[in-house]
Amino acid sequence: MPFLPVSNAVLKYEVYPSALALHLPLLVLIHGGNGSGDIFQNAATALQDTFRVCFYDRRGFTRSALTGPQDYSTGSARLATDTDDVRALIEQLNKDADSKNAFIFGNSSGAVVALETLTRHADVITLCLAHETPAAHPRPDREAVMEVQRSIYDIYRKQGHIAAMAEFQKYVHADKDSGFGTGADPRENPYFMGNLLYWFEREVLGYIDHEFDLKTLRQEKEKLVLVNGKGSYHDSPQILCNEALEQELGSEIVMFEGGHINYKVDPEKFAEDVKRTVKARQG
Repeated sequence: MPFLPVSNAVLKYEVYPSALALHLPLLVLIHGGNGSGDIFQNAATALQDTFRVCFYDRRGFTRSALTGPQDYSTGSARLATDTDDVRALIEQLNKDADSKNAFIFGNSSGAVVALETLTRHADVITLCLAHETPAAHPRPDREAVMEVQRSIYDIYRKQGHIAAMAEFQKYVHADKDSGFGTGADPRENPYFMGNLLYWFEREVLGYIDHEFDLKTLRQEKEKLVLVNGKGSYHDSPQILCNEALEQELGSEIVMFEGGHINYKVDPEKFAEDVKRTVKARQG
């Protein structure tokens, strides 16, 4: 179980098939609000014939411990630190690699991280796949989206996480998406409670309200793939955000099989979608 020391934190990560498979290009998988890179374990197994697949716990989640002060002044400040962590992982794992290619895939909050990593660190990114980004920007109804987010956060503060999660799941139409709540049972995941509270405090507002640098994303759009799930509910906020980004950036959305977490529900099909998409972009 390797760890990478970074600024005021240490990142727990794993690589399939091995960090020493230096002939394979690197693929970094960035998790969302579930708080654990382990959710990608089966997907990594299905992808390891084509990539060195790295999945990790973002700082503050699961086994990636905080070791010093964090910048929580704004959601965007913390997000910038998240992107620096992605860069640190890429540089660590690619320093002796035969190929310096680095592909990143981010889901949900992880898609926000992936897009911002492309914005800030495009020089180390070959291709960025942003899967069902749940941000309010650049949606035309951004303020209405944030009103809902603030109301969910207010429920969390006044009534606790169970009531807030019930409201959140209604908002994202979780009942219409197979497997959406996978990994959300604290009896099966000892890190669940800490991850959930950290996500509420640090991402429910700040990450959703982050304003993307659309000018830079347009400049880097050849390195960007927006991804939605065929099985996701058409009016879910994460679907609508990518549709708004598609309009703003002129980047056509690629449709993957399944819903919001198909990498967990059907890892083999997810792996096929990733390989197909990367191959198409690489020619």
